[in-house]
Amino acid sequence: MKKKRILIADDDFIFCELTKYILTENKYNVTLCNDSESTIAFLDKECCDLVLLDLHFPDYQTGLTTLKSIKERDRNIPVIVVTSENISLMNRFPDLIQNGAQDIIEKPIQEERLLLTVHNALSQKNPLDNSHLANHELIYLIGISPKIQEVKAKIKDELQTDQHLIIYGDPGTGVDNIAKQIHYNSSRKAHNFFSIDCSKMTNKEMHNALFGDSDELDAVNRFNNLTIVQAEKSTMLISNIDLMPIKLQEKFVRTLYGRKLNILGGESLAGIDVRLLFTTKSENHNRHYTSNISSLLHNICPDQLIIPSLNDRREDIPLIINHLITKYNQTTDSSVSINSSALKLLMKHKWVKNITELKKVILRTLHQIDGEEITSEDISFQEDTFDSFIPLPYKQAVKNFEKRYLEQIMEYKDWNLNDAAQVLNIDRSNLFKKLQKHGIKIKSK
Repeated sequence: MKKKRILIADDDFIFCELTKYILTENKYNVTLCNDSESTIAFLDKECCDLVLLDLHFPDYQTGLTTLKSIKERDRNIPVIVVTSENISLMNRFPDLIQNGAQDIIEKPIQEERLLLTVHNALSQKNPLDNSHLANHELIYLIGISPKIQEVKAKIKDELQTDQHLIIYGDPGTGVDNIAKQIHYNSSRKAHNFFSIDCSKMTNKEMHNALFGDSDELDAVNRFNNLTIVQAEKSTMLISNIDLMPIKLQEKFVRTLYGRKLNILGGESLAGIDVRLLFTTKSENHNRHYTSNISSLLHNICPDQLIIPSLNDRREDIPLIINHLITKYNQTTDSSVSINSSALKLLMKHKWVKNITELKKVILRTLHQIDGEEITSEDISFQEDTFDSFIPLPYKQAVKNFEKRYLEQIMEYKDWNLNDAAQVLNIDRSNLFKKLQKHGIKIKSK
């Protein structure tokens, strides 16, 4: 296989030599240029797969001019900007992302961080390739912040193990999607992925999913139809585990580790080879002995994965937006861009539903703008809710209002049945019946 060629454009001799040594040792072909002029001259004659670009060349105030020149010659070449500045404090951050920087890393660079960043940048040359986590950054994992880098490193470790895992994350951080990626990039990926979501089930439905339908008289059929039995040699995700009653959690754990179930004709789940992934809200982290999650469940999950909120990694917002706009341009054959004022507005906003909300705002803006540049005036954080008045009989109007109000509450609570029921101050089973009455299907996150 031909080695990937990397151009290091930096006037720091020690940095260049050390970085070249690390990359060469890891089977990369490395070329050095110590100023902007030689960098551009090299790219005019030669091809390379990636550029490591110093932000402060001696003949330019910043590396932004060089970045623009590189992108004019080849818009598809990944450019990683290297800087000694604190990334989170950089005023030019939005401009660098807007002009095509794929990633930004700080000096001094740790070897593992350098290799991971280079690998990810090279793997993303085809943004639509999502066949493997190592070769694609899931939208929920795109970023350069220390917190998201820690998450990606942790996921890499999890791919090497079969241990059960609890994933903590707020709505819109992609906990369920990340769980799926862990499965599809693990040794179990050849088998189907199985999941149940406690926020969309009554207590009885949870019990039936874990221990069989009591209406099924044939014990063998009841056992074989269990989700965990069907997930043999695969992965099973239990989303929103905090919404499962504690007694049911404990019964499941005990059954998993050898206690026999009379309702299943004496069968137990102890011999089943399955990896369990659980997701729950961030607020449940480090609350081992609360009413939300059983200590027994924590005992079988020696490890944990914490997905940060978007508000805790704001420096990643420009990269996520750039990804969404790039994908939109590729799909629609457009050339839409976003200016720095719009980026700054989006970076300051408080995101309640995290990346899910950011994605909705960007996609709505892309479909509504007339020109090819998104400005701060184009950004709207409120969805249009105005409807033309249509006179209806009172009962029909009340019915329509109730249906629409239920849909709005469910959307507001990210289709979490328990949270919506608490807002409405009604029982979860009652809410479930109302949704069924109005034909409202619970959406996946």
